[in-house]
Amino acid sequence: MSVPAGAPAPRWLVGAVAVLVASNVAVAGGVVVDRTESRLAPRQGPVAGAHVAARAAIGADTQEVQRAVIALLGRRATAVRRHDITSFMATVDPLAPQAFKAAQRSSALALRVVPLSSWTYELDPDKAHDLPADRVPRYGGAATWSPDVLLSYQIAGFDPQPTVDEIYPTFVQRSGQWYLGAVDDLVSSGLTTQKGPWDFGPLLVTRTRSSIVFGHKGSTALARLVGGEIDRAVPRVDAVWRRPWAHKAVVILPATQQELETLIDEPNLDQIAAVATAESAARADGTQQAPVGDRVMVNPKNFRELGPLGRRVVLTHELTHIATRSSTAGGVPSWLVEGFADYVGYLGAGVPVKVAASELADDLDNGTKLKGLPTDDDFEATNPDLAQAYEGAWLANRLIAERVGPTGLAALYAAVGREASQGADVDEVVSAALEATVKLTLPEFTAAWRSYVRRQLR
Repeated sequence: MSVPAGAPAPRWLVGAVAVLVASNVAVAGGVVVDRTESRLAPRQGPVAGAHVAARAAIGADTQEVQRAVIALLGRRATAVRRHDITSFMATVDPLAPQAFKAAQRSSALALRVVPLSSWTYELDPDKAHDLPADRVPRYGGAATWSPDVLLSYQIAGFDPQPTVDEIYPTFVQRSGQWYLGAVDDLVSSGLTTQKGPWDFGPLLVTRTRSSIVFGHKGSTALARLVGGEIDRAVPRVDAVWRRPWAHKAVVILPATQQELETLIDEPNLDQIAAVATAESAARADGTQQAPVGDRVMVNPKNFRELGPLGRRVVLTHELTHIATRSSTAGGVPSWLVEGFADYVGYLGAGVPVKVAASELADDLDNGTKLKGLPTDDDFEATNPDLAQAYEGAWLANRLIAERVGPTGLAALYAAVGREASQGADVDEVVSAALEATVKLTLPEFTAAWRSYVRRQLR
């Protein structure tokens, strides 16, 4: 979907976060963003005034301009697929600032190593925007047009369906020809073009049995380490989640934390070692479409500080999110989503409970009283008690598994996801699933969880 000017930019569904703790064991958890609007949602009608604004800006027959811009986008897509840098750059405004032209060329060069099975653009002419006043002089009085564009692409062998990025370009007419003039003119209106790893410099590609890892210069050793751990994590996930999934992952190794924050549009990732992402959307009837574009993204600084055990837990956790994605609707409570991934991550790792839940144990020792199960807000990356939320969620899932086994826990997870995806009341769904498995209502389970946490951590 396209977001009208002034609306908040859509965010990626963040499916997992790995948090560093002092013991150098990673406690994994995260934030699930329930997006009610997204680029994958059904088209809506034109934004009031948008078509008029577009006609005034381009100063020409709308249909003719649309055809010209569609042809331009087609040439860009063909150039990407054919690795034709000259043709790609021929679509860029010859009068654009050198920095923009250099960035466009850099992205095109980086894309040459990405194995793509598709790369296409879709123009939405009914969603066009006026340029902010401070951006108008850039074009020297030339006709411009700023419609919404969707970029769809697939990583060959990994993406069963295209992932979709929103682009907010400005097209400019020079001597009768239309060119791409900018992709950042509408940032002040809250419309930010999504970036890919190719927008941050040359890419290095590392392949393992179960992964393809995209990194930058100097990332080869880390890419091999991460890819190898993904390979070892697949059978760990399969041992618990015995449902269909891809058994492989696309991994992104940003060069810096700032790059990671830009890629997923999430600030303040100081505590984060890795994150699993996907694109989520709501259908018109309020139910969730299947997420696409699963990625595991690593915060290189924090991840390097982990020991072997921490890396194992983190990446098994992230891969669990990839495996369970089709059963993780936006309404599934974070304590179940994150606690289940932690349960799989820690299973068989030999980490003592009081080590894995050390922050929560310290709180209990200091007299803190347990309230309810962790809420979705507790998993915000800025929460100072983030680790405690993860640890409480892990122990809740561990309690379920102790009563009904790992496969019983997985069945509960799948049942909640299935019902939540149909728009059912989440609390009712969770309570019904708990009654069917552990024979407790949600309030009864919460009370049992409090007692279990105290027994485990004292």
